[in-house]
Amino acid sequence: MIKLSSPSIYQKSLASIARCYPFLSGAASIPNSRAFRWISGSPNVADWAPTPGGEIFARLNDFVGRAVFFAGDLDPKLSLIVRRLLKRGDTVFDIGANIGIMTLQFSDYVGETGVVHSFEPNPDVMKLLASAVTRKAASNVLLNEIALGRKSDVLTLSAPEGNVGAGSLVRGSEWSDAKSYLVSVKTLDEYVAERSIKTIDLIKIDVEGGELDLFIGARHVLEEIEPRAVLFEDNDRNGERTSPAMTLLAELGYGFISVEKSMLTLKLSIFDPDKEKVSGHDFVAAKRGPLFKRLCETLGLDRS
Repeated sequence: MIKLSSPSIYQKSLASIARCYPFLSGAASIPNSRAFRWISGSPNVADWAPTPGGEIFARLNDFVGRAVFFAGDLDPKLSLIVRRLLKRGDTVFDIGANIGIMTLQFSDYVGETGVVHSFEPNPDVMKLLASAVTRKAASNVLLNEIALGRKSDVLTLSAPEGNVGAGSLVRGSEWSDAKSYLVSVKTLDEYVAERSIKTIDLIKIDVEGGELDLFIGARHVLEEIEPRAVLFEDNDRNGERTSPAMTLLAELGYGFISVEKSMLTLKLSIFDPDKEKVSGHDFVAAKRGPLFKRLCETLGLDRS
């Protein structure tokens, strides 16, 4: 295992400048670009770094860690969306929490009367997530070292070297440098039933291709509890065709808002998977009817 040292004064100074990055996209890709890597010094360092929700221990030899250290965020447009969606007292699920960028923000937005259920099956990543939650003293965060899928099981999670946040239950056969973990899996329906949860305001999902399995195991939540919003990264599709995960959500009566890549302003549009080709990877969904209308209004979209 490579020993990580503290960042140099140069790296800290570069990070102070880079964190002034004003745009909504590129916070992850720029620090991880070849040119930026060339000027940013040794990657074998780590330190606590500020993010919108609090400090996170960021490793420069990891994709997400570099984004946190040099940009202070992974995807500012998504951070802007959740800030608009959440209020004090809300119940939030962060599924695929990674090192905690969204979990820490959720903790602030829902306040002491709200609760954040945070899920991260990778034990190495969970240590970093837990350390960030402890450092923040976020007593409204419940950490769960499990994956959510279509049924209770024990499965293999594969995580590529240099980007452990890309860990997946359904990918990894092509990764020559992946590390494997046996992880516990349960359904979202089971988790919610065990805790008698009746209301969910936001479910954020980043599960690297496992979206369909997650939705299959969450049919009761999606059909009966009807979360106010589902923010998800859609990784399980072939080109511009609708993914099986999005198809299932549509069959369950959900409408979609597409989150486009943008630099200066948030670009959102109501998306109909039956009529339009899919572009981009990030979507916000809600049950069609009053919930979807309210979601559009909250995000500043005109449905007329």
